Amino acid sequence: MTAVNTSQHFDVDADQIWKVIGNFQTLHDWHPMVSKSESKEGGTVRQLTLPDGSSVTETLKDHDDKARSYTYAITQSAMPISNYVATIKVTPEKGGGCTVDWSSDFEAHASESDLVKGMEQLYRSGFDNLRKMFGAT
Repeated sequence: MTAVNTSQHFDVDADQIWKVIGNFQTLHDWHPMVSKSESKEGGTVRQLTLPDGSSVTETLKDHDDKARSYTYAITQSAMPISNYVATIKVTPEKGGGCTVDWSSDFEAHASESDLVKGMEQLYRSGFDNLRKMFGAT
């Protein structure tokens, strides 16, 4: 299995960040690499449309508002990966602010280093946009 772990500090309250990212169906509202999210199966599945028109289907595995985290799996994608499971978690920090962790494990069916770089870039672009949304530079 291949693991990717990214973290980003934000100078805002954990609850503020969670209000933006905590809804499994609203990834398109804060992530620039997602054009649209279509809810399916009562909200436990999302079909994402990417800017190039391709799609990714993801299934929610666990959602915990109290812990400010959710875990999901990619069930359909053109990416050369399988058994992809990721977790997004928001943790308050002592003294203020919070940390957002986005991590995943998957089986790589192409260059592992290229896939890791691609996932890190995907997660970072979401973090960068959140920083802009919350007024950070």
